[in-house]
Amino acid sequence: VAQHMYLFHRRWKWWQPLTTCFCHADRFHLSNNLFLLLLFGRSVEDDQGWGGLLFSYFFCGVFASLASIIILPKNTISIGASGAVFGLYAVSTLATLSWRDLNWRKLVEVSVLGEFVFRQLSSEISAVTSGGSNTGISHIAHLSGAAGGVILVFGLMALTTIFDPDKKTKQKR
Repeated sequence: VAQHMYLFHRRWKWWQPLTTCFCHADRFHLSNNLFLLLLFGRSVEDDQGWGGLLFSYFFCGVFASLASIIILPKNTISIGASGAVFGLYAVSTLATLSWRDLNWRKLVEVSVLGEFVFRQLSSEISAVTSGGSNTGISHIAHLSGAAGGVILVFGLMALTTIFDPDKKTKQKR
């Protein structure tokens, strides 16, 4: 049953870009993703609510899966929530920065978590540009998930500006 949830790039099924976000290679993979989900997911939930957390997780996970299908070789099999978790890195950091009520707590949170996110993304970029450092780790999915988070935050900010007449009036002043 679990193998039907994995993302087989050669012959993928419509549900696999999402279900792969719930599969993990081993307990270490699972516990690592759960720890980071707790850390960054809680931050997203504090800012966006549980619905925003779920939407962000699913959007970034599916975005990372689809990017993997496009970029990686057809004989690839993808599993794991890392793309979704990397997306939450971006959503957490950017959403915290973008709120009007930026206070000292949020500044400390962004500086600490932002440094972690920057270090992780730098490591992923380095791994991709050097041909990949660890076999079995989808650096493309990690970076794509983060890109999905950036697209989500800036896309929603743009939609809010378009559909919120109060923001348009304030910007013209």
